[in-house]
Order: sequence, then structure tokens, then C-alpha cells
Amino acid sequence: MRLVGLGTFTLAFLASLRDLSTPLFLGGGSSDSLTLSVVIFTFWSESRLGESAALTVLLLTLAIFLPVYRLFPKAL
Repeated sequence: MRLVGLGTFTLAFLASLRDLSTPLFLGGGSSDSLTLSVVIFTFWSESRLGESAALTVLLLTLAIFLPVYRLFPKAL
């Protein structure tokens, strides 16, 4: 049971570390350039839930549509 808990914690930690560091690398450290995930988090932290929900739907649509389009470019 302890090995399962340690493995689960390790996987969750590595996934969250990757998700947290990606916007920092993509942003380049400049305050002028923002990624979509940073904007969503900013809206969510400011309690602007409508805007953050709309951007999340847009992000999920792009994340699903673009790989499918690359696999089947003639079908769409």
C-alpha cells in the first residue's frame, strides 16, 4: 500500500511540476508576453469565472481539434 501511495504521489507531483513550469518557459520571463494558461489562471484568481470558463473551452477545443486535424487533414 505504501508503494502505491508513493507512486501516485510521484506521478501527481511530476505532472503538476510540468504544468506549472511550462507557462514560465513559454512566457520567456517577460511581463508583456502571456500564455493562455496564465491568462486563465489570472481570470480565475480574480473571480472572473465567465472569462476563465470561456478561455478554458477554447483551449480544450484547440487541444482536441488540432491533433485530430493533423491525423485526418482531408476529413475535415
